[in-house]
Amino acid sequence: MDCHPSDGLPVSVEYVDTFGDIKPSNSDAVKTIVAIHGNPGHYKHFSGLCDYFGKNGSKVRVIAPNMPDFGITRQTMAFWHSNEERSQFIRDFLKAINVSTIDCLICHSAGIHPISMIWTEPRDLTLRSVGIFSPQYLSDRFFLINKLLSNFSRNKFGIAFMDAIKAHELARGRSPLVFNSVDEVLYFVLVHSYIQ
Repeated sequence: MDCHPSDGLPVSVEYVDTFGDIKPSNSDAVKTIVAIHGNPGHYKHFSGLCDYFGKNGSKVRVIAPNMPDFGITRQTMAFWHSNEERSQFIRDFLKAINVSTIDCLICHSAGIHPISMIWTEPRDLTLRSVGIFSPQYLSDRFFLINKLLSNFSRNKFGIAFMDAIKAHELARGRSPLVFNSVDEVLYFVLVHSYIQ
């Protein structure tokens, strides 16, 4: 059973903002890049971009948030990492840090799915360009396996079963990705089960 929170969930977001506490005004001619990582992923995947534009005097602001992981799902049994939820998370995050204009929205791999919902329906955001790096190739077999495994990710018994069999260790050698925990496997499965 999918329970989607109607009023949202409080989420602590770890992120990088190359401008730190400095909030540019509209007259500063600052360009803003928002970078969304794939799955599994971390804002550190964009460290080169942040280092390059993070120099003093740069007129380019880079913002790279970490997307919520499976821990929030375990805790609430309410955030299922659908593309709608992840795109809404990005919108809410940007609103919370007062960003409404994005000069370039970039992503890599599975980050394409939530940002595609943003670029096709920007709503309150002004979006000037999109950059997609290494979008995923997904086969029919991949979809079938993820749909089947996602059933385990959506209830406490399935999660306990995946914990017991140590799904992250079973995935070693069968996947080009390295999973360090069961949560990473469950997160990966949930994110990719919503792709159509």
